[in-house]
Amino acid sequence: MQEGSDLVVILDLQANYKYVSPVSSKMLQIEPEELLGKNAFDFIHPEDKGRVIRTYDLLKTQGR
Repeated sequence: MQEGSDLVVILDLQANYKYVSPVSSKMLQIEPEELLGKNAFDFIHPEDKGRVIRTYDLLKTQGR
């Protein structure tokens, strides 16, 4: 996973970044350490945030 070319992240149940693959520095111009501990919802446009949170909550209740 660390050497792959896909951007992989692991979020906790509250959507905080727990793991960010090293490719983020190339893909997003953001070092993985800069995202660790931050909340993924903070990067969602305000108009989309409610829908994204509802979808994330749905994934949690469905065990995905």
